[in-house]
Amino acid sequence: MPELPEVQTIVDGLNRQATGATIVSVFSDWKKMIQKPKTWKNFEKMIVGKEIKNIERKGKNIIFYLSENVALAAHLRMTGHFLMITPEKRRNKNDPIHEKVNQYIHFQMELADGRTLALSDPRKFAKIFAVKESEIDKLILTGRDPLDDKFTLKNFRETLKNKHGNIKQILMDQTLIAGIGNIYSSEILWEAKANPSRKTETLGEKEKNRIFHAMKKILKLAVEARGDSESDYRDVDGNKGGYQKIHKVYQREGKKCLRKDGGIIKRIKIGQRSAFYCPVCQK
Repeated sequence: MPELPEVQTIVDGLNRQATGATIVSVFSDWKKMIQKPKTWKNFEKMIVGKEIKNIERKGKNIIFYLSENVALAAHLRMTGHFLMITPEKRRNKNDPIHEKVNQYIHFQMELADGRTLALSDPRKFAKIFAVKESEIDKLILTGRDPLDDKFTLKNFRETLKNKHGNIKQILMDQTLIAGIGNIYSSEILWEAKANPSRKTETLGEKEKNRIFHAMKKILKLAVEARGDSESDYRDVDGNKGGYQKIHKVYQREGKKCLRKDGGIIKRIKIGQRSAFYCPVCQK
């Protein structure tokens, strides 16, 4: 699933390439992904003819702010990613957009300049909403953004206060902290030398500090690497990200920990999700 770094990379790409473009038509062969309005006709009416003013990320959600106070919100779910397709890219069979993972296009917006803004989603789990801009905050309720400069160590401690359960699950709770999923929760906890099974209520202040700073560090590093393409994620040009090349624990089960005093990476199940950790340095 695209997490904060992947969604941020897509948003950055969309802002560079889509801002100022006008939507002239819209198409979908899987209209179940459209959640609002209730009918395709009304959805089409809301967004066709609108100019894309700005694109932002809210948690794992992508928000297109359109002219006339309309907002188009998309959650990529498990396997979705946006692509900007030009006529030149269509003709060049060696272009990344022709990779198989980029061929599951179930939603697209044709732009006035001849380009196509498309959503490729192999599993067809993505969700799209068109609403008035004033409704966005009520529609998308998320926790604090971990890369927001206003999200301080004090805020993090307050977020964990009186919380029960494994720290990995707390980090992945989108109502508390928005954007962290399976990949980065494992990477963050390795960086902080914290066991993913550790009960949150037993963490000391020094441990909370380490997790907070590891969270900021790993997410920033992943954004710089343009996301993780271990699975289906690609950027708006159809290219892979690079974070999968520098995994510390994620998908490294059975391999030696990268710390000199580490052990062999293990995988366990926590809340039906895989957790990767080193049993030696993450006690």
